[in-house]
Amino acid sequence: MNIVCMTGKDKKTMVKEGGVAYWKASGSSLDECKSGYVIAIRNRRSNWCNGPEKHREPFLIGKYSGYEVEPESKRKIIKISHYAVLNKIDPIMWKGASPIHYLKQGSIESLGIKTDELTWIKWEDKNDTKNTDTAEDLPLSLEQAKIGLALTYGVEPKDIKITIEL
Repeated sequence: MNIVCMTGKDKKTMVKEGGVAYWKASGSSLDECKSGYVIAIRNRRSNWCNGPEKHREPFLIGKYSGYEVEPESKRKIIKISHYAVLNKIDPIMWKGASPIHYLKQGSIESLGIKTDELTWIKWEDKNDTKNTDTAEDLPLSLEQAKIGLALTYGVEPKDIKITIEL
């Protein structure tokens, strides 16, 4: 089973929150997603939307690794171990008011997502000292540069080639 979450948040916010958060999802439904994926799609209808994607357009996919319950609200934080940036995937048809839908295994391919062709990147830990608001002051890795350029130009990070001349 796979999870599709409609969100106005961007990856940076998700890292700060420790995953794709905060949902009133059923724990038993989430438990069925053990070997599945989490697909984040853009919700342009929220006033605080971060990101350039069209409404319901997938922009990030993650390998599901469990969930935590946020102590105050009792809502779920969906954890992922690795993620890939999605580009140029058609908006997903959406029925109902729930911001979470579940997809059966194999249905990701019908959305135009080929998981074996994606560039997978380890998800950052929200407690990692590198993940602060001053991260812009730190050196940029080649992988981070590829991700940023891929988002800017609407291509996959694996399609970005960087040459350094010394």
